[in-house]
Amino acid sequence: MRRANYTGCDVAMWLGAKEAGRYIGFSSDWVEVRAMPWQSEPVAGRIRFKRSKSDGRRRYYVPDLEAQLCE
Repeated sequence: MRRANYTGCDVAMWLGAKEAGRYIGFSSDWVEVRAMPWQSEPVAGRIRFKRSKSDGRRRYYVPDLEAQLCE
């Protein structure tokens, strides 16, 4: 997992698509289908992401990934 600064947030709270899929036991495609650009409030059934400033790739918010396991 690459480490980058996400607006002052703990970098451990963000994962790339492959890591996110492995983290919750689904494919990276499954994660990407449920992805949505960052909003301040979570949306049920969706996984918020921000783009990395260093390489432009999506980074998925771990609490949203964990919420998918409870649905």
